[in-house]
Amino acid sequence: MSTQCPRCAAPFPKDSVSCTRCGLQLQPSSFAKKSTISTPTALVIALVSMCGMCGVIGMIGAAVDSIKNGNAGNTGVASTKPSPTPTPTPSFTPTPKPVPSPSSSETPDPYPYIPELMVTKSAWRKGGFENVALWYVTIKNRTDKKLGDIKFRTAYFSETGNDVGKGGVDGWIGKDTIEKYVPPKSSRTFEVNDGFVNDEAVRGKFEIVSWRVIP
Repeated sequence: MSTQCPRCAAPFPKDSVSCTRCGLQLQPSSFAKKSTISTPTALVIALVSMCGMCGVIGMIGAAVDSIKNGNAGNTGVASTKPSPTPTPTPSFTPTPKPVPSPSSSETPDPYPYIPELMVTKSAWRKGGFENVALWYVTIKNRTDKKLGDIKFRTAYFSETGNDVGKGGVDGWIGKDTIEKYVPPKSSRTFEVNDGFVNDEAVRGKFEIVSWRVIP
């Protein structure tokens, strides 16, 4: 079987390497399809195949390690790899502010002073010819002793609030002591004649000054 030359169209045998008429060099690969693969291509294919095999081998090894670790956890075998020690988080505790201790003069008294003898009720009126002050006073004894000889003071005020007289220990005349006693842990009401009072007095005040323990 013959083939034509691509330059001069002269026929020549298929296995010729050059044209018999014009001398054109003919490559066998131009007419016949190569059945073999070039050397560089073969090297690339070999490298790709080796990389693929290495990847598969690595995946198989990882799978085997995973199975081993899983079996060790399921069978209760402790792992030889030390677990990392967690870093403790520092806790913050707020420091309470110191409360300054008050001095003895500033310390509040939880039990405010309550007199042993105190007036719980008082009222007065004018007696005689509307010029004598008569008091009706209820006094409470908070102690377990008899308290008596109770000294007192009184003050009187006019309708407009002016001071119009004093009695008891602050008065010029009249009594200033209730010469009776109040029993322990009890109350007692006394009638007290405070003597003469200003006719302008419409309001009064009664206070205990002192007392003594009665045997």
